[in-house]
Amino acid sequence: MQAFSLTPDSIAPTQERAAVALASGMTQEDAAAIARVSARQIRRWIGQPQFRNLVTSYQARFIYEIERKLAESGTTAVEVLRDLMENGSDSIRLGAARTLLGLSLRFREEANSERRAAFIEQITAEIAAQYEKDQA
Repeated sequence: MQAFSLTPDSIAPTQERAAVALASGMTQEDAAAIARVSARQIRRWIGQPQFRNLVTSYQARFIYEIERKLAESGTTAVEVLRDLMENGSDSIRLGAARTLLGLSLRFREEANSERRAAFIEQITAEIAAQYEKDQA
């Protein structure tokens, strides 16, 4: 993963190390060891909104990176399944076909759900705008 920093000026390097450790799923004790502070200090920092926001920002970045890598791998996975469908034994071809069909259906359902959600958000915004206009 490329190096990046979300650190506001008021966050010390030890706090940043702890935030990265916590965002990656480490325990408070492990984060304390990485930051070279006590677990009690980690708990104090967690009580500060700015530190919690930093941890949340790193978590979001980690999730984004994972999703990006999964998306990149998806094309290769589909190609492998297609190759198995064409060149495997009957049982392997059947398994690959079932997997591809299942993935295709889930992908369509997800895309439809996203379109529906976007449509609902658009309609809600239009209704809110009309309500505000009527109230003026």
